[in-house]
Amino acid sequence: MQDEIIRHRYLLHMQGERLFPEAIDIESIERVLDLGCGSGEWIFSLARRYPRLFICGVDLDRRLLQRAQARRNRAGLHQLEFRHMDFTRPFPLAERSFDYIHMRACARFIAASAWPTLLAECQRVLRPHGWLTLVEIEPCESSSSAFVELRQLFNRCWYRLGHALDESGLSFGVASRLYGMLLATGLGEVAYDVHIADLGRQPQSGLTRKAGMLERSEETITALFLQQCLTEVRLAAPLIVQQGLISPPELTALLEQAERELQAPDLCGWGIIISAYGRRRAE
Repeated sequence: MQDEIIRHRYLLHMQGERLFPEAIDIESIERVLDLGCGSGEWIFSLARRYPRLFICGVDLDRRLLQRAQARRNRAGLHQLEFRHMDFTRPFPLAERSFDYIHMRACARFIAASAWPTLLAECQRVLRPHGWLTLVEIEPCESSSSAFVELRQLFNRCWYRLGHALDESGLSFGVASRLYGMLLATGLGEVAYDVHIADLGRQPQSGLTRKAGMLERSEETITALFLQQCLTEVRLAAPLIVQQGLISPPELTALLEQAERELQAPDLCGWGIIISAYGRRRAE
């Protein structure tokens, strides 16, 4: 759950604290669906700003959903709902039942072959003039050569497993295709916002862990996010080795090198966050 908080706050900070694209008129929205909601960080942030909204979050992870539901109950936010659902399959949701659908940082969980069904289902449950927003981050460059190599190994592995879309591994390949995906789905008013994601060390207060909690410190949210990226590679290590992309000793050495390089005071790097959005046409 702490990792979810880090990712949420990092993305929110890099997007200028915006929870949805500026072009979308939130005042015209009543019912929101969040796909891959996890523990509900985005949902609770939206509910704090717009308490009148009904927001439904869906996810496959029952453990995270239970935490979100408990938090909802403690806060008395009865306009929120959390459901267990595989959103890569046809949705058990009524047609034209939501004004706004949001999905963020879920590409690594979605098989490449599942995107057409997923987007068609989004269009089906959207009301006429309803909006769909897809948000993904793509790390691009870093002064840590080990970090760059590890991300490429991760991307190549996920391509072989049928999730990433860029065989070279230079990118995961989904963020750059979101705009085209929405056009192919038949949505109107398709556009996208691009935000630069800082992947360097900045002398500003951020968040750190203490006794299992996140507290303010001089460690930046970016530094915590980069550590989360390394953890993601560590968890995928057996799959990366299984695909024959690198030997176990080489991977261990690369992870240790990345740990050292990410602590460098002059670390610099950047990525992009793409928020692509489109609107269901009137009928």
